[in-house]
Amino acid sequence: MNNKIFVCLGIVLCFIFLIFSCTSIIKGSTYGNTADSFKRSSPGNTPTPQPGIYFPESTETAEEEEEGRLFIESTPSGATVYINNSFKGITPVTLTDFEPGTYRITIIKEGYYDETFWIEYNGSNKDYHIVLKAITGYLVVYSNVKNAEISAGGFYYSEAPLELPIGSYTLRVRAFSYEEYTKNITIYEKRTTEVEVFLQEAAFILSDPGLSRSVFSPDNPGLLGISVFSFRVTSYGIGTFSVKNEAGEEVFSETLPRFTSWSQSYTWNGRGIGGKELEDGIYTIVVTATGERDGVQVLLESEIRIDRSYVITYRIPWTGVSGLIYTATPDVLPPFSFQLSGHVFLTPDFFTSDNGASFTPVNTGIRFGLPGKSELDLVFSPVFVRDSEILPFIVTGAWKQRLFSVGSSRGLRGAFTARGTYLYATNADIYTNYTGLTLGLPLALDSGVVSLILNPELTFSPYRVIYGTAEDQTPALHMWLYGKAGIVVDTGTVMAALSGSMRSLSFTDGFDLNYPVNAALELNLLIPGTLLFFSADATLEFISTADYYISLGMGLSLLY
Repeated sequence: MNNKIFVCLGIVLCFIFLIFSCTSIIKGSTYGNTADSFKRSSPGNTPTPQPGIYFPESTETAEEEEEGRLFIESTPSGATVYINNSFKGITPVTLTDFEPGTYRITIIKEGYYDETFWIEYNGSNKDYHIVLKAITGYLVVYSNVKNAEISAGGFYYSEAPLELPIGSYTLRVRAFSYEEYTKNITIYEKRTTEVEVFLQEAAFILSDPGLSRSVFSPDNPGLLGISVFSFRVTSYGIGTFSVKNEAGEEVFSETLPRFTSWSQSYTWNGRGIGGKELEDGIYTIVVTATGERDGVQVLLESEIRIDRSYVITYRIPWTGVSGLIYTATPDVLPPFSFQLSGHVFLTPDFFTSDNGASFTPVNTGIRFGLPGKSELDLVFSPVFVRDSEILPFIVTGAWKQRLFSVGSSRGLRGAFTARGTYLYATNADIYTNYTGLTLGLPLALDSGVVSLILNPELTFSPYRVIYGTAEDQTPALHMWLYGKAGIVVDTGTVMAALSGSMRSLSFTDGFDLNYPVNAALELNLLIPGTLLFFSADATLEFISTADYYISLGMGLSLLY
């Protein structure tokens, strides 16, 4: 296992080194035109409506601070303020129109000592912060059980006496293998409240069974391919964790560690005795336990299902729909699974310019698995532009529906995708995801861990794709095709892929390729012992061998 981890890390480091060695590659005008697509809406440039929105320059001016202001705040806030015995408000409070002179200020809050002080006010702005002192008393608890957990209203008793703000509390005293003790108590100012507690021995009980995954596939990688069975126990004892099939036959059994705390759990990998692979189906988890003190035997049962179609795979939502960087794939998350992703790409002049990158694309997304073999993707992709007060962004909502799946590890899969996208303050199509409605049909031909992806898409948009400083666009119906494809090698813990996208001209402009084309190389690694995927990526926008640029990207995703 350790050797595999080192090999994966070595691949990642080599991949990053290769990408860094390429980040200085920038030829022709493609990069400049892409940067201009964002800069055109920056303050200092002539704003161009896109898509169909006018961006006015800011008219806000800094207001001069008003003289004669008295600001009073307190810790905690919500205290009553009196000045010369006249009520003035609740902290924090700002007071104006005060004449210079001598004033008596009193701060009052229930449960705290009053604070009174005098000020000499000269008419200028003054700020006062008052820390109020709580009125407190003391609590002492005597228990027959050493090291019992004692708390009162969120305060934990560590040493006697415990100083508490005055008021009413629920005292709780508990210790493993004893019944919990509760009592309502009152703490008085500068007085000690004493309580004697005698804890009773608890009966041996198992309760609160729970599963981290009631349905799972043992073939999923790492923590995605296990289920944690948890339960609570009231006293010391021993037990056995076993699994039975639908015929009632025991297919797995293991002795549990001695119970020494309330919370117990066992992690099951979906395998039988000796690591035997179990068939898909419904199984019953049985915990049989015996109490040490009274010898009572109790049972706890819970159903769990093994389903190898419950496949959880990492996919990036870069184009607004989950898949590879430049193409959607037919993969959908199982119901109630989800993925949170974040990626950032550094354009070439980040490394070559003293002023940093002209623009920095970011991609954040959420994937939700839905019943009926479908998935909902929500994506927000801001583009941070140097020396700009305007933040261009892309927001997308997408739905993916699995249409068919022929074969298992070797076969053909297909899905239908529909996504709605809105671009703000840019004409560039660096995400191959443009304003409008896009329909797609991602297909995957699987051969073990290798899959070939083909994904034709049709976009309906009120605007053309234009790079560089854009002309004004009058909204009109435009349609064009995306031809997207990729190849992916996915072992579960390591996923490497190459993807690309080509775009046609709007059909109203003729039938031809609309440059630039896009390509990407990505490597994604499941961090051992976690649910996190680390990503290292490289993207290419290309017109010709003399006109292209390469960017470096990295990301982190949580998959559950």
